[in-house]
Amino acid sequence: SFVTQARSRTSLGRSVVKSFSVTPDYNTSVNVADIKLAKLTRKSNEQKITPIVSGNDTSSSSLIPETLEQMENDEEFQLTAEKLKQLGQKKLTLEERKKRRRALDDMGVPSFHDFLAENSLQATRAPTTIL
Repeated sequence: SFVTQARSRTSLGRSVVKSFSVTPDYNTSVNVADIKLAKLTRKSNEQKITPIVSGNDTSSSSLIPETLEQMENDEEFQLTAEKLKQLGQKKLTLEERKKRRRALDDMGVPSFHDFLAENSLQATRAPTTIL
């Protein structure tokens, strides 16, 4: 194996010398004209994944079937999924925001702007910078 040194710069602009080992590839022919390249083919998606289970340990098996079963049996998830189909994501998000705001109002929590006014505070923002 050969040892090679390379100079690189860190994020702070400092020059650093790094050493690394280079092992020649003895298996590749030097005659480049004789090398034939083949198209890369994808493996079939039909390969089955078999979990590795030792004794009662099922931690390495897939949680997908268990999660799907829980989703089917969870009433709250079913209601949310139905509302999502009916209302769409934007309206559902707006409805959730309204519910949260109303729940905070019921608890007597003031809105953010009311809190600032009540405590004589101002919301200050730094100017936006683009990196």
